Amino acid sequence: GDSEMLLGSPTVFLSLNGTGELRFKLRKGHNGNATFSLQGTHTNGYDNTTTLSTPVNFYLEVIPVNSQPLFSVPEEIIVYMDAYPPDATFASGAVVSGVVSGPPDEMDQELNFSVYTYDFPDGLFVDLPNISLSVFPNETWGAEFSFSTAPYQYGSASILLTLSDDGGTAVGGRNSITHNLTLIVLPVNQPPTFEL
Repeated sequence: GDSEMLLGSPTVFLSLNGTGELRFKLRKGHNGNATFSLQGTHTNGYDNTTTLSTPVNFYLEVIPVNSQPLFSVPEEIIVYMDAYPPDATFASGAVVSGVVSGPPDEMDQELNFSVYTYDFPDGLFVDLPNISLSVFPNETWGAEFSFSTAPYQYGSASILLTLSDDGGTAVGGRNSITHNLTLIVLPVNQPPTFEL
């Protein structure tokens, strides 16, 4: 089984009526199985001899439950109308950071971002906000955030970012997490023009 599945060894608490309670603590993010052998001892108070019970083996199985993936974004990002080229791309970690698929036993899961943009002025975007996922050589995830605004357009947009994995939702598992982000494009004063 998983030798790191439990925090310490299981213990048994006995009551005077002869029943017992097995107690153990699971390490977060671990699952698997293990076999244990329990053996009771009795010390005779008269001559201090010890009697051992017949060993009882038991099997413990901890079923994996999918944990949700994780990521972070700021509450808002602010850009200026002329401060970025028409296609603005923010490198991994600049907007979307801390992308993980879950605990160590879920590192091989596939991840997918969905991006829903709403509540923005008509004509603000040429290309709506999007996230591109990539896997780095050290097997960590990167997420590029990009969008394209129309020339001389400004305003704000609400963005719903959902990260999902392929681990499923069986036995109470969670396979997605959602964060909100507000993108604010501020106007920049333009020079006046005239003709002769």
